Amino acid sequence: MALDVSEDIAVTMFARRSVGCIVEETHVFTRHGDRWRILGGGGGPLDDRALEDRPAELPAGLRAAPGVDARVLALEGAGGIVDSHYKSWRPTRGRWINYGIVRVNLDVAHLLVDSREITVPWHGRCVVAWPGGRAQKLSILGTDGQRLGQISLNRSP
Repeated sequence: MALDVSEDIAVTMFARRSVGCIVEETHVFTRHGDRWRILGGGGGPLDDRALEDRPAELPAGLRAAPGVDARVLALEGAGGIVDSHYKSWRPTRGRWINYGIVRVNLDVAHLLVDSREITVPWHGRCVVAWPGGRAQKLSILGTDGQRLGQISLNRSP
């Protein structure tokens, strides 16, 4: 369904059929040396229409992001995990890795995080990964390249 790679971290999101429903699974990976390691993940049920083409307007009732039209972008979830294998120059238990799940309408072509551009898939659901304890700025780019808005993805608790 979706993927985001930011230097040595990656988040994937898959849809799979389960008993009587479709399930979303999100996994967090880190690269140490030349190997990728899975740190963990989570998931839950998805709407039966989750993989349909994205609509011109998102349906009412989704979690809106402050400052952006709720018909254009909605927040669908977030998570985070500690990478205890991360080596730092200071004593630490590891680094925190965050991810956010957003859903966008047909007007959005790309999401921009720092200098990283994430192409929006046909279904409109995206994952965004970032390390550290700060919020992440996410710009929403239209099909014509114009910025449709910007939101702040907060760190996961």
